[in-house]
Amino acid sequence: MLDQLLAFCRVVEEESFTKAARVLHRSQPAVTKQVARLEQELGMLLLDRRGRQVSPTASGRLVYTYAKRVSTTISDLEVLVRDMHTPGRGHLWVGSVTALSIYTLPPLLAAFTSRWPKVRLHVRTGQIQETVERVLTNDVDIGFVTVPISHSGLIATPLFRDPVVLVASPALARNLPSPLPLSALSQLPQVGYQAPSRFRSFVDAALEQAGVSPEVALEFDSQEAVVTMVQLGFGAAFVPLTTVRQALDAGSLVALPVAGLADLARTTCLIAPKDAPRPPAVLAFLAMTLDHLFSPDDDGTWTVGTHWPLPPFWPQAGERVRRANIR
Repeated sequence: MLDQLLAFCRVVEEESFTKAARVLHRSQPAVTKQVARLEQELGMLLLDRRGRQVSPTASGRLVYTYAKRVSTTISDLEVLVRDMHTPGRGHLWVGSVTALSIYTLPPLLAAFTSRWPKVRLHVRTGQIQETVERVLTNDVDIGFVTVPISHSGLIATPLFRDPVVLVASPALARNLPSPLPLSALSQLPQVGYQAPSRFRSFVDAALEQAGVSPEVALEFDSQEAVVTMVQLGFGAAFVPLTTVRQALDAGSLVALPVAGLADLARTTCLIAPKDAPRPPAVLAFLAMTLDHLFSPDDDGTWTVGTHWPLPPFWPQAGERVRRANIR
């Protein structure tokens, strides 16, 4: 029926079987037969054939409305499929946990859209499990999460370690010793993420291992709310460094070193479906992600092929490693 609908649309638009056949590069009898077959299948007369010109009947106008939608959808699909395999064009869907989409990804996304302005970029945010599910179901092409992920259907590569720091307002910090004794953490009012979030569980587990039972005075479900309440002096908070770097530089927050507390850090990872096709737009974004976010080791080199393996489909990994070594 698809060919019949397309032929019918062209006849209505050209108001002639002859002209429609010429546009479709078919014979007039073939086009006439397709429209007749469509009328037979639908059980109604679609065209008024009196005179040299043809015009749609009342039923034909209704069918044309829906047939045109089909025609437009097919045309759009053809463009999308063609663009998908054309460098510099297409659509790219990125999934990310909310905090990364606010504090980490904007410079990367801006650089990508500047380099590839004809690629339509879409970002979907959510919690870690939501992002993982979107990648697994191909709802997004790639995802960014804040914990290491192990799944048989995914390729996961750590990008960088994000230290977790204890921060407080300058007014509160002035009344605290530096470094803060580990025992003082139990008496220090804290602003925390709502349990049971992964980040809250991660921090609580580290404190429990250190023998600390924190006094969480306020709980929120967003990074922004936690940071705002700390800035207002309601308590201290353990937060990822990337979320408060600007506030620390501006002096609206102060980092509190804690004596005897092991360094805390979360790992930002890039995840992608293991067996999905990689259109040019996806490959370009993966390459730019490595350039912008994949951090060198302490000696200035990138450890590739050992504890942080690079997926084989990411292009020019060797070149990127050499550039990192000479920075």
